Amino acid sequence: MRLLPYLVFIFGYYVVRAVLLLPAGHEFYLTILNVGQGDSIVIHSPDYGPVMVDTGYNYQANYLSARRSVFPICQLKTVIITHYDRDHVGGLDRVLRYCPETAVADNLARGDLLTLGSTRLEVLSPAVKNLSHEENDDSIVVLLTRKDFTALLTGDAGTAVLESALSGLEIYVDVYKVSHHGSKYNTSLGLLQKLRPKICVIPVGRNNFGHPSPDVLRDLELVGCTTLRTDLDGTIVLY
Repeated sequence: MRLLPYLVFIFGYYVVRAVLLLPAGHEFYLTILNVGQGDSIVIHSPDYGPVMVDTGYNYQANYLSARRSVFPICQLKTVIITHYDRDHVGGLDRVLRYCPETAVADNLARGDLLTLGSTRLEVLSPAVKNLSHEENDDSIVVLLTRKDFTALLTGDAGTAVLESALSGLEIYVDVYKVSHHGSKYNTSLGLLQKLRPKICVIPVGRNNFGHPSPDVLRDLELVGCTTLRTDLDGTIVLY
């Protein structure tokens, strides 16, 4: 009977984790993980499961997504790699060791559509498939839509690329993932005025590049979006 208190404690521990750490299984959420100077985003569609967009630099995305699980069972369906900069793909090997059956989507082009239950990921860029994705402007740009919610996930695509991808489209977004950690070469006031984002999220950490640019922060303020930064706000969960 000496084991009984320990068994009760262990049972209670997992119940608390289930209640406090896991978003409700029937809810949609978009999580921008705090992986320092890098990108990693988790999309949870209740009628499909979780999808990760980029993995951060090394182990952080694996750890941060795994610790939301009550038991060490991977439910990750797909990892989308926007491009092959290390701060976006460096953690892929570790994620796949933890989740060996997860599919990797890194060869997508404009017109491709990923259907995650009732959540849609429409690829807006690049114009043609390019498996190397070595340059920032080769980044896979994705428009996420679910019911009346929209988010633009940009990788590190430059301003000209984003403007070209959105040419002819009338898209207003709830969430804009600020491209390339807030670099001044990847977001413009004109682009923001076209998108009219309600929330602008900057995944960023300590860096020597001046990210996020003061000019970009000023433009975000000018268009009136709520700006969130992983270096200041930590992991950001949007429902």
